[in-house]
Amino acid sequence: MDYAVNKAFRNKLYNWTQQYHDIGILMLEPDVQFTAYIRPICIITDPTNVPSVRTFKAVGWGRTEHEKTARVLQILELNELDPSECNNALWTRINESQICAGHSIGDTCVGDSGGPLAHRLYMSGQVRYVQLGIVSFGSAECRSPGVYTRVSSYIDWILKVVNNYLFRKIEFRRLHNITNN
Repeated sequence: MDYAVNKAFRNKLYNWTQQYHDIGILMLEPDVQFTAYIRPICIITDPTNVPSVRTFKAVGWGRTEHEKTARVLQILELNELDPSECNNALWTRINESQICAGHSIGDTCVGDSGGPLAHRLYMSGQVRYVQLGIVSFGSAECRSPGVYTRVSSYIDWILKVVNNYLFRKIEFRRLHNITNN
């Protein structure tokens, strides 16, 4: 199934030079129908309930050792690292709204940006994948640690965007129904 981007929301505080606030939301159309192969990923909407985890799974279709884009979805387990490791490897300072993560066998790569940094958690009686980060940037060689946007730092912004968009969508449908009846 193909989905079109209907609306795109970029955090207005995004800083290109330091990559701070590197987060956006895409609204797709038609509405996504979940199947055995298309499943949602959860976001914890209360930042005080986000567990302290130090390992993540990153997934993406980005560049691999031999190809410009992966032919098969790539999955890589990453460990949270001390921010100084990203500072030293990437010559940048990361802040508390970012995660430094990596693995000895490699990192996410070009084409993976925007993808999830996830962890499996037991929630509401089920094991679910929860998105804790978003692939932001790393080295061109894809071998050193990478920087990921910490989702829990943007819960208020995410909820504001989603709630405002849904309210407008409901109002549009209501007005459209009134004028067509």
